[in-house]
Amino acid sequence: MSHSDRFPHDVKSVNGQRETFKTVVVTVDKVFTNFGTGYSFVEDTTVDDQGRKPIWNMQGNYTNGKREDYAGVVFEAGDRIEVDLSLNPGRGSKIFYDIKRAAKVREGTEVTQYDAPAPAVKATPIDVRISKGMAFNNLTTMLASPESEQAFSGNLLAAAWDMWHKALEDTMAGKSPFSREADVIADAVIDDGVVDLADVTPVPPPADPLDELVENVPWNDGAPSVEDLKQKGVALMQSKWDTPIDAADELRGALGLPQDWSQMTAEQWQSVIDFAEAKASE
Repeated sequence: MSHSDRFPHDVKSVNGQRETFKTVVVTVDKVFTNFGTGYSFVEDTTVDDQGRKPIWNMQGNYTNGKREDYAGVVFEAGDRIEVDLSLNPGRGSKIFYDIKRAAKVREGTEVTQYDAPAPAVKATPIDVRISKGMAFNNLTTMLASPESEQAFSGNLLAAAWDMWHKALEDTMAGKSPFSREADVIADAVIDDGVVDLADVTPVPPPADPLDELVENVPWNDGAPSVEDLKQKGVALMQSKWDTPIDAADELRGALGLPQDWSQMTAEQWQSVIDFAEAKASE
């Protein structure tokens, strides 16, 4: 028998990732009957990041290769029962909490005690900054791909580019990408709906995705707008520097640019483009 950090701690056997525990006596805390029959237990102090206890589920009979719904006795809150519990991690953070057997014990039967009370087990929260950084990297890769015109169509492509530009500005300001509110972008993505790719004019893939970002940006007939200059500027920064932070440090030092990249004028963006293009000849 070995000890586990997971309730009810005393492991009787292990099969793959499934841990089957020694028989214990517990007190029913709450009863759940919406999807089968399940219980939470007073003695189980495990909680997730929202403070919820796990629900241990009664198992029905296994007949003809299929698990039937549980059709046995349903206990009530406050009942003391003897249970055989089994815990099996699934994909991701999913865990299956199974009750193999349950029976009500005689009144006065003590619940199972442990040498030291098990501490509350709390799920590790996701580092939001890492998740946002991964999302920014994935979006960059998708937009730099020759298939971006097919992956995003109509308003979706414009919204994706707008989101990428704002995320790059966030990182260059020393913040996590996607730090600002993106309600307008989200609305554009939702409103665009599903587009039939058969209606989209195919675009031949460029020889180099970075060349496509830098050289083939659609320009206006007259003088380029701030948005046009900004799009070419951020594309050049992505291709000429190792990271957005490197670009921000060098450009601010050389050109005296403001901290807030979203407030830059057309002249300032043009100076960024000139500096980045000159960098290639160094």
